[in-house]
Amino acid sequence: MGTSPPRITPGTYQTRQPRRAYRHQCTTTRGDEQRDTNKRHAILRNRLENMMRIQSIHLRSFKRFTDLTITDIPESAKLVLVIGPNGCGKSSIFDAILDWSRIVQYQHSPLSDESYYSKATASPEQAATHIAIQIHGPQETERGVYVRTAYRNEADFHANELRQSSDPARRLQTQRLIDDDKSVSENYQRLIFDTIHALYDVEDPDQSAIAVRDELIGEIGSSLRRLFDDLILRNISPPAGSSERAGAFYFKKGSVDSYHYKNLSRGEKAVFDLILDLHLKKPFFPSSIYCIDELELHLQTSLQGKLLEELMRIIPDSGQLWITTHSLGVLRAAQKVEADTPGITCILDFEGVSPDEPNTLRPARLDSVAWKKMLNMAIDDLSDRLAPEHMIVCEGSSRGSRRRDFDAAVYNRILGSQRPDVVFVSGGSANEAIANGERLRDLLMACLPATKVVTLIDRDDRSDEEISRLPPWTLVLARRNIESYLLADDTLAKFLADEGKSEFLDQVLQVKSEVLSQGPSGDDLKPAAGTIYNSLKSLLGLKSRGSNSDQFMRDTLARHIVPGMTTYDELYDDVITQLERSTAKPHNLESPQQP
Repeated sequence: MGTSPPRITPGTYQTRQPRRAYRHQCTTTRGDEQRDTNKRHAILRNRLENMMRIQSIHLRSFKRFTDLTITDIPESAKLVLVIGPNGCGKSSIFDAILDWSRIVQYQHSPLSDESYYSKATASPEQAATHIAIQIHGPQETERGVYVRTAYRNEADFHANELRQSSDPARRLQTQRLIDDDKSVSENYQRLIFDTIHALYDVEDPDQSAIAVRDELIGEIGSSLRRLFDDLILRNISPPAGSSERAGAFYFKKGSVDSYHYKNLSRGEKAVFDLILDLHLKKPFFPSSIYCIDELELHLQTSLQGKLLEELMRIIPDSGQLWITTHSLGVLRAAQKVEADTPGITCILDFEGVSPDEPNTLRPARLDSVAWKKMLNMAIDDLSDRLAPEHMIVCEGSSRGSRRRDFDAAVYNRILGSQRPDVVFVSGGSANEAIANGERLRDLLMACLPATKVVTLIDRDDRSDEEISRLPPWTLVLARRNIESYLLADDTLAKFLADEGKSEFLDQVLQVKSEVLSQGPSGDDLKPAAGTIYNSLKSLLGLKSRGSNSDQFMRDTLARHIVPGMTTYDELYDDVITQLERSTAKPHNLESPQQP
């Protein structure tokens, strides 16, 4: 008998057998071709009847959104990428899917956490009207929804007893997208129980424990081998007694044959968690919506993409995978998936979506235009810049209006004339700047290896010990923040001298001192900037120097910080001298290892 043809449908992620190989299997007679076509159409009809894929979502007064409609998600889309800046509401979409499942599928009441789910005055009892989700095909309500939050780290576990795990499709795995989501220990119990059950299977009484074990963990091991070169799931120790070796997963890693789960890196644990959970639970979710928040957590760029491809292999073709991401690795893998099977991927881009106004959002295809947009989002719109020798990712947002690229613009204005080979770009908050700096390093090391990328963050209230624990390619200002330089005494003196109003210096410094004394820290000039600006404007009768304190500092005061001033020399030393010392050390040019 011939080999069965592969299922080639708009919703199928085909990886093992290319279409070319299938065509070679087809017969050439007209009758056989017609029978083959009819068979494929029958497969397609059966697949569509059992498929669960979202067509549209409507949210009203739900979390951040006043009135949001997501529509026209194609039935062919097995992978939906949700992208956009932090805080735009990406995870809220998963909360909506989860709450919809709670109400419609499980017939549960909505959660009573009004402050979490409802916007403005909406009450929890109105949650059913907050969310409307339309599914392609039959509107079945018995299929579960699989959701993993971004808080899915289980550093260690020890099982000393055996418990039967419940059907995951019959209960909610998590309540909210902000909740902890530990699953490794639960899945250990599920594997052990399934092993015992299989050993006593009356239909196959002759199978050995080894055969049962290999059958149960074989697919998990195969997935790990495709993702890691030196990590193999070796064994599962029984939950016997209090021994440290009892109740755990063991791996072969390098030359070590019995490597305990707790010793894996955070990245390895993150991958194993998802792979283990999906393999064990996909039989309970054959036609379901799978939602994974921030897939790329703790993973290097290349592994992020490999993991996405593996998830597409694991998840049934009748399901749909939703992922929130900022990752270039994930986006590159999605581009490859789309190239292999056109129409299988779509993007929901929340950039520019105002949560306070009615919005209709339609998916974008992952074509070259969308890819450039994603690239700009991931590396703060550097795609059109010439490659500098040094790139410094500093704090500040590249979005918004008033403070858009504020820090980067100030650094470029003050230091750029002396060091045109250094470019500053916005990277978000301190933690985001560090993460975005690492993403940029990963990207540029391949295409622009001569460009050195570091991160620059404010000192704030960090102790010396905190600073010592930062990644080695992170620079830290000596003063609290950039406002400490812009509103320094000598900066204000230089500005007044250039304006021909030096006689007002004592009054200006007195205002500054009084404003600082009223603040909680006594040295934070950022919240004091507005009062100081208004006082200067009133005292000096300033015109055309900036319509608010941010524009005044960026466009006016920054120009008065010049070489030879104490503030300039300190800033130069804090940034440029640190940069030269940092990039002179080879180990600082490599991304730090995950703990």
